[in-house]
Amino acid sequence: MQPKKRHQRIGENPPLKTRAEVQQDFQQRGASIRAWAIQHKRDPLIAAGVISGRLKGMRGEAHNVAVLLGLKEGLVTDQKSIAVRLVAE
Repeated sequence: MQPKKRHQRIGENPPLKTRAEVQQDFQQRGASIRAWAIQHKRDPLIAAGVISGRLKGMRGEAHNVAVLLGLKEGLVTDQKSIAVRLVAE
């Protein structure tokens, strides 16, 4: 059984993925979550937690990972620069 194809219009965001689809993508590519996280300068434990569903990806680094993986829409923020701005104010 082949997965349903998703249609998208030019200029729109790509469709969101499910956790199962993300896990399947990693398996098909033979890539590790750790390697992906290091490549994207993210914590491997948080990436694994988001993919497994242990972390919901609501705030902070887990949110960033979920956005980068295509699990949710949103903006990827640099938490360190936000912290610096908050301290400076």
